Amino acid sequence: MNVNYSDGVKELGDVYQLAQKATARLDELLGPEANTATVEWDRSPDYKEHILLTLRLRDPIGEVTTQLWSDHLRSVPETEVRLNLLLSGLFGIHVKKRLANLDLGGKQ
Repeated sequence: MNVNYSDGVKELGDVYQLAQKATARLDELLGPEANTATVEWDRSPDYKEHILLTLRLRDPIGEVTTQLWSDHLRSVPETEVRLNLLLSGLFGIHVKKRLANLDLGGKQ
């Protein structure tokens, strides 16, 4: 899996480490599909005391994006839910693409 962290994320210390842990979990969830995936983490503008991160997941078929507050990353169950929702979105794109290919008789 190709992973990119923006400088803004790298400056966040413990939040950066939590993003790395979430990325490792995403790698596990993707399994062999991780080899073709790209993950990008970016820091969104701050909202008062809170840190908001943008997570993009891309593969050859599609791309999905979510935003996570730093508090989400501090909660393992919340992180797990967010990652699974992100994967669900990507897999939905895969299904739509396959269905479209069936409608075209396998032609693109």
